[in-house]
Amino acid sequence: MSVDDVPVDPTPPENTRRLVGGVLFRRGQLGVHGTDPAIEQEAADDIVTLATTSRLTPHSGGLCSDVYRTSLALDSDNGRGAPPRSLLGELVERHAGTPGQICIKRVTVEDQCRPHSVELEVSMLERLSHRNIVLLLAAVEDTSDPFGTVLDLHMPLYPATLTDLLNDPCFAPSSIVATLDQDLDVQRHRPALSLSHLCSTPPRRKFASFAVSLASQLFSALAYLHDEQRIAHRDIKPDNILVSADGTVKLIDFGTALDLSSAAPSAAGAETGPGRVGHAKEGSNGSGAVFQVGTGCFRAPELLFAPTDGYDAFKIDIWAAGVTLAHLFTALETVVEETEEDDEDDETWDDERVQEGDDRPSWQRALWDDDDDEVTTMGKDTSAPPSAMTAPPPPPPRAATRGKRGYARAPLFAGSFGEIGLASSIFSLLGRPHTAAEWTESTTFQPPLHRLPFPPSSPRPFAEIVEEKLVYFHPALDELDRGGEGKMRERLEKLVLVAIREMLVLSASKRCEARRVVELLQQE
Repeated sequence: MSVDDVPVDPTPPENTRRLVGGVLFRRGQLGVHGTDPAIEQEAADDIVTLATTSRLTPHSGGLCSDVYRTSLALDSDNGRGAPPRSLLGELVERHAGTPGQICIKRVTVEDQCRPHSVELEVSMLERLSHRNIVLLLAAVEDTSDPFGTVLDLHMPLYPATLTDLLNDPCFAPSSIVATLDQDLDVQRHRPALSLSHLCSTPPRRKFASFAVSLASQLFSALAYLHDEQRIAHRDIKPDNILVSADGTVKLIDFGTALDLSSAAPSAAGAETGPGRVGHAKEGSNGSGAVFQVGTGCFRAPELLFAPTDGYDAFKIDIWAAGVTLAHLFTALETVVEETEEDDEDDETWDDERVQEGDDRPSWQRALWDDDDDEVTTMGKDTSAPPSAMTAPPPPPPRAATRGKRGYARAPLFAGSFGEIGLASSIFSLLGRPHTAAEWTESTTFQPPLHRLPFPPSSPRPFAEIVEEKLVYFHPALDELDRGGEGKMRERLEKLVLVAIREMLVLSASKRCEARRVVELLQQE
């Protein structure tokens, strides 16, 4: 058993915990047929103590949170009887969660970095009601620590994230799956295997069906958020999209979401849009728009240049969703993850090359000669450099079989080299406009368009991008015959050749809206 699999003992005492949000707090929202108010109250009381009476197992984590999972099974000494957990279990199953299981997102309020806000996340989730948005069962506040308040968000547990599916060799067009190693015996955890039925036969389900269904559900949620609730998620990515056993998509993590339902009008003369975030709109303290939202390669280009008049928050959701859906069709690449044994061997090798009796840190060994205490500087005679300044021997070669081998999707844009690297990657495909007239938002960029460290270039034809980057698109089409599956073929073509193309446009004002994608994929 690895360290990650060891259950943790939750310790907050019961009398410091209270229910502050969720459907169990606002019990009129339960929607469970025939529930008795007394049973509802018991369930509410029970979930407050759930984290203190059950074993929590680490499940995942985020920038400002830790996520645990736990069973709803009653402890033998609980004494509450079956009804409270039965009500919770019914809520979980009604929302396509894993039966008998829930997850707990734990956040220390004081440790959050702007713009993360678990309090706003709770208030938003309480008012949202959509089959493709996660249900907040309960929010429990714990004040046992005098140095910080902890909020536990209880939600149904789902088998896998979209990231799990994208990186698994069973989620690809059938002709591609046949060429991939499905054994991967060195990978210890493949949650996507439990969902392989979603795009395999029998029954006759295809990767194309899965891709179109996922896109339809994701944009159904986004259209609801943008048009009905006036909420921008601002961190759309595969990690924040969960998939249930029946294929239901659940959008999670509203920690950086922005409520624009009561946003003030933009300043006079400023470019406006339905989701425009100006410097006076972000937060109640008037501290200005926050550009450090989104994650890595899913960040919209305008976020990289901090426009002085803000940005359209709805359109950064559209961009991020477009990149996310594009990753359904990028190639699976073999990756090797270093194991703990590899790390230990590296440390051992480093220790072995340290001279016996010399316990100085490596930076001290590099600066001070072993023979005297005189500091080595650039001004010294370098004709005979001291031994401590010579290059260390190269590390021993690694065996080819070391590490855990697996797969990962090739990113559409390079997000691992910082903002400049991401911008360069975006411009290499979509071009860097020659004038601000071609990219209206760039007039307020910092620096302005003409001072960006990238030469002007023309966009590449989208068909060329599909051929080079979205290499699983044509194999997905090929597994659909032109007869009985012609309609699915048309929907897949609309998803990639129309919808994704309209999402991935440099100018936010020219990107499509969420309802446009919903309508496209619903057309017969």
